[in-house]
Amino acid sequence: MKKKLIAFLPLFAFIPSCSRYVPYVKDAIKQVDIKEEKKDENVESVVKSRVVRDELSWVGSFDALMLDDYVLKTYAKVYARDNGNPAGLRERTEKEELDKAAKQTVFYVLTPLIYKDMRLAINNTVKGWTPSLIIDGKGHKANKVEEVDLPKQYQKFFGKHLTRYKNTYQVTFDVGSGPLKRGETVELMFMSGKYSTKFEWKPKSQTLKKRAKATRR
Repeated sequence: MKKKLIAFLPLFAFIPSCSRYVPYVKDAIKQVDIKEEKKDENVESVVKSRVVRDELSWVGSFDALMLDDYVLKTYAKVYARDNGNPAGLRERTEKEELDKAAKQTVFYVLTPLIYKDMRLAINNTVKGWTPSLIIDGKGHKANKVEEVDLPKQYQKFFGKHLTRYKNTYQVTFDVGSGPLKRGETVELMFMSGKYSTKFEWKPKSQTLKKRAKATRR
């Protein structure tokens, strides 16, 4: 009888009504207020991820990649390599992408595919979480939010975060890359009803200073 019971236990993890809760019951049981579970909130991380929970249930899950100078230069390098490294392709691609970044800020965002309430709002046509960009305390609405197929050159950045069970969005703001270069922190916020969460991207100089302090300690 004991062996039969053990054999059936793994099946409960795949019951739809329990799928949001089973892996997180142990951690969530002590929670009372709305709490966010941080995964990769490290200033050195390229992809930032977070799960937003209300007691036992998931209400949001995000993986976000900002197309900053480092990411765009890496993209140009990989793109040129994937196309045979013809003379000048890497340099041309890098210049084109950095010129675009000077005029707008772009993010790729992943959300769970199976939960409609975790999707992003798409230009007032699809309800969901609304993204906004915050720079020096000032908020900016997204100019465009659209579902896209993630280019393979960017798939490498997401690594284990990218699965077939996630939606991919391209979120564009009409704000250039100047703030990071001026030393300002850029924040990407998501809001849905009473819930909200945000990620921070700090200038490279601040990241290097923190690394230096950590090393001296």
